[in-house]
Amino acid sequence: MMMNQKEKYLSRNTENKILFCILGFLIAILLCGLVYYWKNDFQNIVVIGKQIAFIFFAVWMFLFLIVTIYFIKMNQLGKSFLVTTKILLDFFINYRYRIAAIVFVILVVLGINFSSLASWETTTYEESHSVIFGQARSIRSDEWLVETPWVLSQYNERFPTVNDDIRVDGQNMLFMSTKTPIEHISTIGNPYNWGYFFLPIEQGYAWHWVLKLLLLLLFSYEFLHIITKESRYVSFVGAFWIAFSPTIAWWFDTSVIEIVIAFQALFIAVFYYFRVSKVYQKILLLVMVVIFGLNFILDLYPAFQIVLGYVFLGLLIYLVIKNYKKLKKQDIIFITLSVFFIIAVVAVTIIPSISDITIMMSTSYPGSRMITGGGMRISDLTRYLYNWLIPFVDVPPETLLNNCIASAYVTFIPASLIIILKSWKEKKYLDNGYLKIFIAFYIVFALWILLPFPELFAKYTLLYMVTPQMSLMGAGLMGVYISCIVISQLNERPGFSKKGIIAFLSILGCYFLLALYFNQAISYLGIIGTSITIIIFLLANYFFIMGKKYAVLIFVCIVSIIPGFFVNPVNVGLAPIKETVLAKSIQEVVKEDPKGLWMGYDSVTLPNYILAEGGKVLNSVHYYPNNRLWAQISNDTNDYTIYNRFAHIQIEFSASEKTKFELVATDHIKITLNVNDLEKLNVKYIVSYNPLEKFNNQNVSFIKQSQNDAGTIFIYQVIYNN
Repeated sequence: MMMNQKEKYLSRNTENKILFCILGFLIAILLCGLVYYWKNDFQNIVVIGKQIAFIFFAVWMFLFLIVTIYFIKMNQLGKSFLVTTKILLDFFINYRYRIAAIVFVILVVLGINFSSLASWETTTYEESHSVIFGQARSIRSDEWLVETPWVLSQYNERFPTVNDDIRVDGQNMLFMSTKTPIEHISTIGNPYNWGYFFLPIEQGYAWHWVLKLLLLLLFSYEFLHIITKESRYVSFVGAFWIAFSPTIAWWFDTSVIEIVIAFQALFIAVFYYFRVSKVYQKILLLVMVVIFGLNFILDLYPAFQIVLGYVFLGLLIYLVIKNYKKLKKQDIIFITLSVFFIIAVVAVTIIPSISDITIMMSTSYPGSRMITGGGMRISDLTRYLYNWLIPFVDVPPETLLNNCIASAYVTFIPASLIIILKSWKEKKYLDNGYLKIFIAFYIVFALWILLPFPELFAKYTLLYMVTPQMSLMGAGLMGVYISCIVISQLNERPGFSKKGIIAFLSILGCYFLLALYFNQAISYLGIIGTSITIIIFLLANYFFIMGKKYAVLIFVCIVSIIPGFFVNPVNVGLAPIKETVLAKSIQEVVKEDPKGLWMGYDSVTLPNYILAEGGKVLNSVHYYPNNRLWAQISNDTNDYTIYNRFAHIQIEFSASEKTKFELVATDHIKITLNVNDLEKLNVKYIVSYNPLEKFNNQNVSFIKQSQNDAGTIFIYQVIYNN
């Protein structure tokens, strides 16, 4: 007994030394940060105050210091590291909504967002110093290049349903109601954009980003808490596992993430509806159903809506079968009214957009699809093996993937299935109906990416609209749910023989090696990196089947959650797109001539930059084609298949050649415009990297209005001489 007490004392003493080392390390970082920001005169920030970068840094370091000191104090009181960690986690879990509210208010007031806005610096040739952590990801162009300019244009025009600044004839914003703020009843289903209506633009933009992250964390916790049967610690780590997974991080601020949030929110609302008795509680839950039901439906991204729509339908049927006897006449009335309200809002949103949706469906790209499954390998189910490196080293082009496509959820499907099969064999069933649903859908999604199916099956199941990539994402999310459920029920006496464990790990190691080989990831990781990756994942699976749940959760933090923190940058404000010399020059012209039509010359980024400053732009991204406009400058039927698509539009001039259209990529067209055809388009202002005076002729003249200090960007006014 005395020996045990001595060992415990030595253990606490060792922990204490380690914690003091960590404390000293954090203090050193804090001092280095102070010196760095002092020497640089706080020049990292140019929007809401020069001290924000320092404050952001100092607050985080202060929190780390407090936590470290807390661990030291608890250690001195005889509390072990594990017990202390549980106490701390209990605090965060018990006060999660209050903590989330405080974090939300602080970050919104400071104007914090996670956009890759700094990618605009390559367009403006100006450094904004808006990034205070991480780096901009140019691959996220759907976010910073397309949707952010749309949002700013909507804000400038006070949220119209048809935005006249986008395209010559205006763009219908109704069926983009989840992407941009619009003054329409459908905005009820887009809580991420509510802040734009009453906050300054920088705070409204922060609201959009911060609320999305916090709701993802909170709903993921509640969802996992239900399906794991109230396993608090697994649910807590699992919430971060989902929110900072490579898939979520690389696809953040897309329809994919909003669909995940809405799917989880709807399940939570339905689950608790059957468990509450007070009328006001039921009404609040149905309000939640209305908001996130609208969000799920109006995201209009069937490739992923269908995936999680099927899963939700399965969960809904399961909940109704278990709880339908609890429903009263009052409940039927409430539910019916809620469903009718959702249908009504969807109708008044979609019906006015039918003609534009029809145009979109008949385009050359994306157009209508007939996908019958298949095209991927079983190795694609383990892309997560090398995802820990992607935030720091881009995926090489020889893999035929980019960082976003290569991203995947970290899961423990092989080990989970081994444990599940063993429990079924021994008739020690994992009593969890949700687990069976998730396994069934995991198998369906996995089969869809691996095998081709009959066209008739694809058509009548609606899977013809589901790409293998979206099915892979669905399988990955199911894999996380399955893993969390199994982890929550792990015990440290699983009953596996040593031979069985060695056999399992040997087979799994060979599979991991082959998967990395077929995914062309060995050259990406290198021999040493490949070896370390396989060893670490095998070790994690060993802990998994041995029932070491806390070791498994620590592993998840290291290989999934921590790398996820490094994917998206942390920014303050909108400096790269609102505070540059180019931005202010465009804003001045727009203020004097708000109706003048603009064009970005020989660039796919300049047109969208102009749009963000309030200009009416000819060639900003066309979400659906303006075929009548392009028919004015081309009567060649072959050109129709080129411009009849969602497109980034690059325009350059020719002094003598006939106007022609060229397809650069599936979503990128290039127009070589005869300069005399410019009058047909009625362009009045042009932003260009190149001098345009050489195109002056008897019909058209280009008058330079301004240029940047380096003489690399010019604003021209177009004068027609006829």
